[in-house]
Amino acid sequence: MVSTSNSKLSPKSVLQLVEILQPIARATEDPARRLDLCNQIDEIFARLKPASTAVTSKNRALRAKIDIALQAQAVIRGDQEEEDSITPNVESVMRSGDCRVSDESMFEYDIDASSDQADVYNEGTVSQPFSSPPIPIQLSPLEFDLRAMKSQRLACYGQSIYIPPMAKSSLRAENDEFFPLFDKVQEFLESEREVMLILGDSGAGKSTFNQHLEHELWLNYSVGDRIPLFVNLPALERPEENLLAEQLQNFGFTGEHIRELRHSHQFILICDGYDEAQLTCNLHTTNLLNLFEQWSAKLVITCRTQYLGPDYRHRFAPNAINQYTGSAKDLFQEAVITPFSKDQIETYVERYISLEPRAWVGKDYMDSMAAIPNIMDLELLDAGFEWRGIQFQTDLAVAIYQEQDGRPVVQYMPRNDESTWKAEFFDSDPISTILREASLLSRTANQYRFVHRSILEYFYSCSIVHPEHGPVGPPSSVADHPLSRRSLINEPSIIQFLCERVQQIPSFRQELFAIIEQSKTDSEASQAAANAVTILFRSGCQLNHIDMQGIRIPGADLSGGELDSAKFQGADLTGVNFSRSWLRQADFRDANMSEVQFGEWPFLSVDKEPTVCVYSNDGSSGSSDRTVRLWSTSDGNSVLVLQGHTDSISSIAYAPDGQHIMSGSNDTTVRLWDASTGKSLAILTNHTDRVSAVAYASNGLHLVSASWDRTVRVWDSSLPHPQLSVLRGATKIITGLSVSPAGLSQVAACCIDKTVRLWDASLGLSDIFARGTAIDSSEHIGGVSTMAISSDGRQLATGGYDTTIRTCDASTGQSLGPALHAHKRSVAAVAFSPTAQVLASAGWDHTIHLWDTERHELNKIINGHLASITSLAFLPSGHLVSGSADWTVRLWDLGRDTQEAVHTFRGHTQGVRSVACSSDGSRIASASEDKTVRVWTLDAQLEQREVVFEGHSDAVTCVAFSPIEHHQMASASDDKSIRLWNLASDVESGPTVLLGHQAGLQCVSYSTCGQYLASGSDDNSVIVWSVSSGSKLEVVGDVFGGISSVVWKQDVLELIVGCKDGSIRAWRLLVEGEEDSAQVQLVWGTGFGNLVATKACIDGVVGLSSVAFKLLKQLGAAAEMSGGRVDVE
Repeated sequence: MVSTSNSKLSPKSVLQLVEILQPIARATEDPARRLDLCNQIDEIFARLKPASTAVTSKNRALRAKIDIALQAQAVIRGDQEEEDSITPNVESVMRSGDCRVSDESMFEYDIDASSDQADVYNEGTVSQPFSSPPIPIQLSPLEFDLRAMKSQRLACYGQSIYIPPMAKSSLRAENDEFFPLFDKVQEFLESEREVMLILGDSGAGKSTFNQHLEHELWLNYSVGDRIPLFVNLPALERPEENLLAEQLQNFGFTGEHIRELRHSHQFILICDGYDEAQLTCNLHTTNLLNLFEQWSAKLVITCRTQYLGPDYRHRFAPNAINQYTGSAKDLFQEAVITPFSKDQIETYVERYISLEPRAWVGKDYMDSMAAIPNIMDLELLDAGFEWRGIQFQTDLAVAIYQEQDGRPVVQYMPRNDESTWKAEFFDSDPISTILREASLLSRTANQYRFVHRSILEYFYSCSIVHPEHGPVGPPSSVADHPLSRRSLINEPSIIQFLCERVQQIPSFRQELFAIIEQSKTDSEASQAAANAVTILFRSGCQLNHIDMQGIRIPGADLSGGELDSAKFQGADLTGVNFSRSWLRQADFRDANMSEVQFGEWPFLSVDKEPTVCVYSNDGSSGSSDRTVRLWSTSDGNSVLVLQGHTDSISSIAYAPDGQHIMSGSNDTTVRLWDASTGKSLAILTNHTDRVSAVAYASNGLHLVSASWDRTVRVWDSSLPHPQLSVLRGATKIITGLSVSPAGLSQVAACCIDKTVRLWDASLGLSDIFARGTAIDSSEHIGGVSTMAISSDGRQLATGGYDTTIRTCDASTGQSLGPALHAHKRSVAAVAFSPTAQVLASAGWDHTIHLWDTERHELNKIINGHLASITSLAFLPSGHLVSGSADWTVRLWDLGRDTQEAVHTFRGHTQGVRSVACSSDGSRIASASEDKTVRVWTLDAQLEQREVVFEGHSDAVTCVAFSPIEHHQMASASDDKSIRLWNLASDVESGPTVLLGHQAGLQCVSYSTCGQYLASGSDDNSVIVWSVSSGSKLEVVGDVFGGISSVVWKQDVLELIVGCKDGSIRAWRLLVEGEEDSAQVQLVWGTGFGNLVATKACIDGVVGLSSVAFKLLKQLGAAAEMSGGRVDVE
């Protein structure tokens, strides 16, 4: 009940209270309950202050709105006499000239232009002010409710400052392709499209824009227009089924009125917080919008970018007519809000400062606080208030997750909730009130929420670890630990907050490891341990060297994990996600592996080479004449010829909606065509060999192609960088391809190794998308072409076919800065100066670039070579040596301001592939396609003496000097051999020849101790050799692209391998016995695109499905140890 105190209320306060209670009273079906609410509203009206003597437009408008509320009260009561008694008050306001009436609208009131908000506006044609009393217009209850809703929504708009956001067309659109978001939405509303998705990061202004959009639509609303309806999705119980009806009920519309609106009106639904409501459904489809006898509406939906995976458009695009498995792309549109520019931020600040004068001094605040009972108990004048405010919000966040499963909106009704958990935060206690008002909460009527879901997630993470003070105090038992409350695996933002704390607070990292250790002996620690291991892994901690025997981590996410030689014996791994993980030599003996996810299926073995695998059919025809032809089935005539490929067409596929055609060709490209005009829409070029098969995913948005390069690639042609992921694992040429009707969750490819490979492409794609809405990821697109390591062993530089250079920490693989862009074509060589202050790069554009490694800035460009530059090396003096396809080797003095080389070494009769410098600076060696190695001996005056080494039967691809024995040199060749040369003048014996690779070699490198040699080949393997004996110590074959470069770290036995598939892997060499055998163990890696389980031990595992068991066996896992017992479900 409302207090019967004699204190009076301002008109504004009366309106605020009445606007909360009247919709509740209108929606209440219980007569007694409705009467009780009406009595409360009457008491509020009774406390209305007398009219001010200062007659202004604002005062008149407020009084007029109160008259409307009183008339609404009469309608709710069903009291016609009271309604009639209100009419003269309304008429008196109308006579004042501030109310105008037209034939198409009800009475509405103007607000003085200087007032804070334009509360009420005229809809129809405005007539002149009345000079005599008009005839009162009687409104139907539905019309009254619609106009009351308009008034309420306009009055609720409180944005004193609004900066229009800019947007771009998609997540991967270029950053200079901006447009005003409001204009794009207006264009959408005037089009035939039905759904527009607006994406943006946390804090991008999505909700603010939605509120402004609704406000503008109401301002321009005329009778017969679509009705704008702002929908706070998290506040609804069932938005996936009852979106409009539930929202209209919240505005107080009766069931009869809702049914009438459904059949006679059209809407614009502005749906805010798709991500905060944790929805996954297609609201357009599940609410049956725009179907016969259903709601007619356009949808504007906003969502956090991070919430969606790559295959998200099917959640929003309307279904095509008569097509239940696809979506109608022509009915769907999207935009991505871009960060505010510096000018926009400055404009905001200027408007904020000038918003209103701020003349209060300290005494004013103190006087106001003294007038509020108990406020001083909050200790506002010391640090205690700040702490209590943070604790209040942290406790509320925890309660929302515990009591509402993370649903962010809390509805608080004092009479119903005074004995529930909500009262602790939302009752009228003065301390709770002040803490609540000081918190990052917003309120709409009786609904409270954090201003953004990211704030809720942040404060929940604070309950686990404080950003400044570290982990919360130790609980009495692990079951009471904050990480034991719930699984955080599907809460990526909370996981991200906690990952940052791992990197910042060492004690938190130690606590997570302690929880994992405790799970070995305490089953109650399993939930906390699953969260802990996921957080540690996502934060970049290496887990493969930890003893994880017996740990309990059910449901943990270790996808993409570097778990080489991990010890999981006896562990509870129920439901763990190992998709795309590196499980080489992992030990799973006696582990519980029920419901484990691997993201792949076993390949299917067949008797002969398969050429086609089909989930569903496609159409059209391709030809060896390099064209695609469309035929009429009625008369057999060719309708359209698609030309553009430069070699035979191998495969074609129609899009599910029939509007596009995709073709694959022996020219290594995939092309996308308009099926009606024959226009070429896109050319996809990342395959390195002929394309053998193409297919569409069922959503019509993703394209899939297979190639002789042994990869399957997933594309989105609408993006500037269309390749989304690469599926690897095929050991030989892929000849056929098919995508399941269920989508990318299963992709099948036929290989000439007599297998059909099966992938879950959606899992790999999701991880890439989450990392990469930023295109500038840590991986090269198209593969690593070259690598170099600094002399101190700290920095690793890589060059790629994508024209970029990247640097990372050689110990962890973590990026050290943004990619370096300057070359116009592929980068073929990189090299660090002896001091590591300069990084040199060179490539197919014939230029050398010199970079400052501290500032990541380009210092200088050197021209001089006449063809592609293939190799770089530094002398100890700081001079730079370059080799080129122009047959020359050039020596550069970087201290000279000139484009002229100090010396040009000539003698090769074909292109130079590699150059190297001895560690004492006395020799330069070059390897060439002319099958020779040439060594120039230098004296102090750089005079040269040339020696030619012959013996290779094919192009020599690489040359390297021993860092210890300056007279020892190794060369590698396309003839599959390595030759070890002794350059000592008194040694005339021939070279030692090392054989073992099955294809041409691309690189060779000495360890820094000079005892070992590593070689990489196009056979996808790295071999480690003993230099002294020439014996093969270890073969690393778990690589899925040709090896382009191998380097060794300084003073440790670690080699880093760069691959043409874009991946990089660092291995530690573990030498056994007297250097006659060795093992390698993965230290770190990037670009894991598929599951590896070579030599993984699964003996005695429990609960492993038969499908997973077969997959692991195919991947080389062992189950024959200790009797080979495996409990397979």
